[in-house]
Order: sequence, then structure tokens, then C-alpha cells
Amino acid sequence: MQQPPAKNQTQPRNHQENHMKPLKWLAASVLAGSLALSMTACGGSPASPGAESKPKVGVILKTANAYFNAMKDGINGMPKDGIDFLGVEAPGDGKDAQPQITAIEGMVTRGANAIAIAPIGPQVQPALDRAISQGVKIVLIDNDLPGWTGASSYIGTDNLAGGTKAGNYINEQLKGKGTVAIMSGVPGVPALDARVNGVLDVLKTTGIKVVNTLATNCDQTKGVDVMQAFGAANPEVDAVYSACGPPVLGAIEARKKSDPFKTNLLLVGFDALPDEAKAILEGTQTASIAQFPQKMGTTAVNTAAAAARGDKVEARIDTGTEVVTKDNAQKFTTFQ
Repeated sequence: MQQPPAKNQTQPRNHQENHMKPLKWLAASVLAGSLALSMTACGGSPASPGAESKPKVGVILKTANAYFNAMKDGINGMPKDGIDFLGVEAPGDGKDAQPQITAIEGMVTRGANAIAIAPIGPQVQPALDRAISQGVKIVLIDNDLPGWTGASSYIGTDNLAGGTKAGNYINEQLKGKGTVAIMSGVPGVPALDARVNGVLDVLKTTGIKVVNTLATNCDQTKGVDVMQAFGAANPEVDAVYSACGPPVLGAIEARKKSDPFKTNLLLVGFDALPDEAKAILEGTQTASIAQFPQKMGTTAVNTAAAAARGDKVEARIDTGTEVVTKDNAQKFTTFQ
């Protein structure tokens, strides 16, 4: 006699399939998650940080001079609660764009969610565009990139407004007439050109004439050479304006070697470096336009972190300028 099948020995085929479907779905989900993690580990686009995670923020400066070193010191000394900080790099000489391009690519490879950068100029825009395409937020420091719309924010000096303050100061001191020679910075760098244009915008409405303009590349030694050239060609000039701090210090050196200029020559700089402030107190320099690099750097890091989190940030933040004379030079003997 044939025995009846034991209980549960056989079950309907559709019951087994229904039982396996959740397991298959779970396995597929686990596999998909594993693949996503693998892609991220192998250099995929950096994900936006979640509400509880710390955004990775890196800083790339233009070069390592006194001004940018002060900015770096301010950044390194600031509280960074809620930020995974990748550090500050200043890879170039302030003129060659390739070191900055390499630094941008390196920050992206390290998983940066945001980069705060003082760009050399428009040469770095393609590298910044590539970073943005991978989800990285870009905040510009100190130097803007006019016409480029990729930045979440620009943090820095309104250089045109600073140049205007310098022009107004020169106009007031010369009472609207006389001559001026200009030490420009690095031609083609928008921030430095704006400092000259601000002065020119004021002077063209006065009786003051620009008799000479020579580039210095914001270099102190070049400032010595340019001042000597002014002395040879324009010894009767009433004022000399420098778009950067180091060249005006070179101008002071040049006058110590040979001084064909008027004793009351106005010597006006831009940056208000600590050595400029000391020269103003000593009477070898007349005035300068101060920037606030430490405030600029710390504001940029916090803004970059906010942009990476998805917070709304201001498109432009002006950290201000101030005319420095003997009356207030003492506080600028250290960077602000």
C-alpha cells in the first residue's frame, strides 16, 4: 500500500517562489549598496555631506608671501567645529597657474566637498569647472574671476573701492592738481588691475595727471628698479602709488640709495603690510590701503563649509578696506 506523503515534504511551487522573493530583493539591495561604496572608494564624485557629517574643506592660496601667510595663520588658528579640514596649500609663485591646477585636482581626489581658493586668474577656471562637475563647491578668496559664474561666493576686498579710497586720498593731499606715477601689480590679474582703475577713475575727474605707469609683479626688488626708473624719467612727480605692498617697500629702499624726488613726495601703497605700517610711522611712506587677510580667510572657510552643507550663502562678502596714515598705523603693525 502506498504511504501518504509526509507533512511538509512537498509544497506548492508558487509558495516556494513567494518565500524566496524577499530574500532575492534583499540580496540585490546589499549588492547595489556594495557597488555604490566601491565606486566611492575608487574615486567617484564626492557626495554632499549629510546633516550629521562634517564637510571636507580645503584651502588653496595664490602664493606664500607675508600677506597670504597672514591669511594662512588666521585660518590655521580658527575654530573648525563641524568641519573636516584638509589644510592650506600655497603651491605657486603667484604667476604660474599650473601649481594651482594641480592643487585643485589633488583636493578633489582627497574628497573635498568645498574648496576656498585665491585664484591666480582665469587660467584655473577649467580645473574649477571640473571640480564643480564632481559636486565640489567653490569659494573664491581675495581674487575674483570676473565673468565666471561657478563660484558659490566671493570673499575678499572690493579692490575697486580700495583703489577709489587711494585716489581720493591722493586727490585730497595734492588738492586736485599735480602729477602721479603708478606702480601697477601683475597686469591681467583682475584684483590688482582694479586697484589701479579705482585710482584712475578718481584722478580723471581732477587736475592730477598720470605721467608714468610701470609693472612691478608685486615684487619688492622690482619696486626698487621701478622707483629708480621714475627717478630718472619723472623726478618732479608729486606722488607715487603702488598697487601692492612689497614694491612700495622697494621704493623706500631706492630712495635711500638715491633720492632725486621732492622731499614731500607722497608715497602711497596698497595692502598695509606690517612693514608698511612701520614705514608710515617712521615717515618714509605716506599712507597705504589696508586689507584684512585673516578675516578674509576665516570667513572663506566658514562660507565654504556652509555651501557644502547646502546652506544659502552670500554671493559676495566684502571684508573691507581702510586708509592707513600715521594716525592709525600702529594697529596695522600686525596683520588684521
